[in-house]
Order: sequence, then structure tokens, then C-alpha cells
Amino acid sequence: MSEKEYKIQQMEALEELYQYNQKLIPAVESMIAELREGRREDTKELLSIIINGINWTIQVLNHTMDIINDNGESLDKERMNASIQELGSGLQAQDDLKIADNLEKGIIPLLQTIEAKISVKINAAN
Repeated sequence: MSEKEYKIQQMEALEELYQYNQKLIPAVESMIAELREGRREDTKELLSIIINGINWTIQVLNHTMDIINDNGESLDKERMNASIQELGSGLQAQDDLKIADNLEKGIIPLLQTIEAKISVKINAAN
């Protein structure tokens, strides 16, 4: 695969991530409320889907970071990793309030930053 083809695939992945992120953020916000108010019958399943979505987001970022960071501004990988580790800690402890707090204070701002950076890249490419 040529470098040009690879860059095209990366941009397509970013566009897909942008669309996905617009659905993931409201889902995370709903989950925060659910974790704070009390679990429902499907909370565990929905939380698992959200975690998978966050993991997918990180995977796409890992494969597109050179495009995202090409203008010198970069995502704070240390902050991102710390948020993911804290989320993992809450999940492992099965502490709904800790999970909700991390989703609200760590993951949502991270997803919003990612969405904003991707939007800039997509708009610049079009």
C-alpha cells in the first residue's frame, strides 16, 4: 500500500470515528446518569458496549495519531492513558460512582477533545 493510500484510509477512519463519537458521547452521558441513579436490567450490557466503543476509539487514534498531530498540536496521551486506567480501576472495583465520575470528568472531555481535533482535520481535508 502506498503512503497516499494509507493516508486516505486514515482519513476515512477519522471520518468514521467522528460519526461514531457523535453517538458515543450521548451514550456515555446516559450511562453516567444510570450509574448514579441505580443500575437497570441492561446496564451491565450497555456499559460493556460503551467500553468497547471507547477501546475502538483508542485503537483508531493509535493508527491515525500522525495525522491528528501533524500540525504540532497533540492529544495528551498521558492524560488519555490516566483516564483509561482510572476507568479500568473503577470497573475492576465495580464501583458505579467511581465509574460515573471518571466517565464524566475524564472520558467525556477526552472524547470531546478528540471530536474537535478530528473535525478540524476533516474540514481541512474537504
